[in-house]
Amino acid sequence: MKETAFKGAYTFSVNKKCAKGRHHWNHEFHVLAEQPKKNKGDIGQTIDAIGQWPLFRKVETFVFAAMFIALPLFALKVVDHATTTLAVKNTSVDLVNDLIRCKGLAKEHQVNITLTSRNPTDKSPAAYEIRDEEKTVEEVILPSGVNIVGSVTFDPQGLPLHAASFIVNKGIRFAHVDVSKQGDIAVP
Repeated sequence: MKETAFKGAYTFSVNKKCAKGRHHWNHEFHVLAEQPKKNKGDIGQTIDAIGQWPLFRKVETFVFAAMFIALPLFALKVVDHATTTLAVKNTSVDLVNDLIRCKGLAKEHQVNITLTSRNPTDKSPAAYEIRDEEKTVEEVILPSGVNIVGSVTFDPQGLPLHAASFIVNKGIRFAHVDVSKQGDIAVP
């Protein structure tokens, strides 16, 4: 096979000799110059447009900037979700411990002990109070945004006068603390 000439930028000729005979075949290959152009649809044109390097770099920069801006927003949401859940859980645990302590105080001092919630006002934050028959024994201030609703009174034997349920919430997160008629305290 012998290369004889290049015709322009896109074509070339090749002479081939056949070993058995003296036939000369002259083949011309037209590369890219005379190929029929295929009709590209919208998708093909879009791919060609995106494939252009400067445009691709601009799109890439825009996507990176959008992700960079959105990252702190997602991080704040995750932190808020975690702290809200933790605040509700910790307040529920503290409430259960104080309910157990109220049962013990009622038995020990042979008086009625009441644990009741207090809603926040302009002057005071949300809290719950532990009271005996005469005075407030203790007031527990709740974390910011946490609220409790419920009340229970323990008799001198340490049993509640009635079954009670407390709802601890902050935003859309909440937990229940139940006190049964037998005095069992549970967080379902």
